Amino acid sequence: MQVFYQTTFEDAERIISKGFEDPDERTIVIMNGGNAGIWVSDSPSTTDDGDTMLTLDIPEELFERRGKRSFTVGKCGWALIPACELNRYGPAKIWKEERKG
Repeated sequence: MQVFYQTTFEDAERIISKGFEDPDERTIVIMNGGNAGIWVSDSPSTTDDGDTMLTLDIPEELFERRGKRSFTVGKCGWALIPACELNRYGPAKIWKEERKG
C-alpha cells in the first residue's frame, strides 16, 4: 500500500538519501505518547508540516499491525511506524512538492 509523509523540502532530501529517523526522546514522549516512530497516512493529507509530500510503498499488514496506534482524521488513516521498519521499503520518493518563492 502507498503511504504518505509531509515534511520540508530540506528534510525530504535527507530522508531520501539517508532514510527516516525516529524523533528524539522529548518528541517521542510529547507527541507520540512514548512510542517511537513516524506518523504516515494512507492518503495525502494537508498539514502545516512542510511543502513536500513523500510516498513509500509498504505492506498493508505493516500499516494494520500498528492499528492500536493508528487513528482516522477526516478521510485519512494514520499509523505510527518505526523508522527502521519504513526504511526496509525505501527510499521514499517525492510525491508532490509545493515550494514557495
